[in-house]
Amino acid sequence: MVSAVLPRLAPAFLLAAATLNAGGLLAGLPRARAEPAWHPATPRYLVLAGLPHYAAQPTQADLAAGLARELPCAAVTAQTDGSHLRLSGLALRDDAWNRFQAAAKAIQGVTALTVDVDPVGAYACPAIAVVARFMESEQQGAGHLEIRSEARQLPVGARLNVVVPAARDVDVRLDMFHPDGSVTHLVTARQGGEVRASESAAGPIGSRLLVGLATPVPLGLAPRPAKEPAGPYLKELRDALSHAQELSTAPILAGLTTIEVRSSPSAASGAPRPPQTSSGRCAAILERLQLGEVLSNADRTILQTDCRS
Repeated sequence: MVSAVLPRLAPAFLLAAATLNAGGLLAGLPRARAEPAWHPATPRYLVLAGLPHYAAQPTQADLAAGLARELPCAAVTAQTDGSHLRLSGLALRDDAWNRFQAAAKAIQGVTALTVDVDPVGAYACPAIAVVARFMESEQQGAGHLEIRSEARQLPVGARLNVVVPAARDVDVRLDMFHPDGSVTHLVTARQGGEVRASESAAGPIGSRLLVGLATPVPLGLAPRPAKEPAGPYLKELRDALSHAQELSTAPILAGLTTIEVRSSPSAASGAPRPPQTSSGRCAAILERLQLGEVLSNADRTILQTDCRS
């Protein structure tokens, strides 16, 4: 009943309050107190009327995101569908992660938990620590930077082709961090639309971390070699990102993904396959040679005369 009447009474009440306040000033009386703070989720007439109001309660996704921020090596976003909590991103799967997962599942109101979080190695933690705070832009509705790779698993020597769809007039960077503590700079250009990069998936085998950043202003980093130690670069990058936040109120977007470099098929099978020949005897001789057997003079002659591919 009260809630239905208040909206109709609010204009008259506010007019009377303004009149009294002006009268107090003319009479030399103390001015009315300042207008209370207004929370966007609270009807404004309730605040101006001095009636009790309360901030919106955090959702299960908000609570999970708060827990994720305490993880030492993770970039995790949370979404809810009713009582179903979904976690996505990257994280080091250690004891801290296990405790976080248990705490997220125990959040009041959560009846189901889906975890779509890719594991990362410890080498990725310094880079994640620098950019994880910008992954919160997705949690706050500002979107995220998508990194599209043609394949998540590549043999050694294959081409890694990456596309980063980005808005116009943003500074886009794309780096690949390696388990040996180095970083390869794939893209450092201010471009509009899709940004493309292509790089050879060099050894050793193992995972790689791709980090994309889109900033509303150039970061102003000094020219860098194509590949360098990650530590000094990350320190300079952290400072440049903080400075960019001071220069613009537009959000900085970040994207993370991993790829896996695997051994090539020829390496996995041991020795390279013998060349195709028209003679079955040639294939047998070549196979014995690859096994380390000593060939006779006759076999050597056959190889020289009949087994040229």
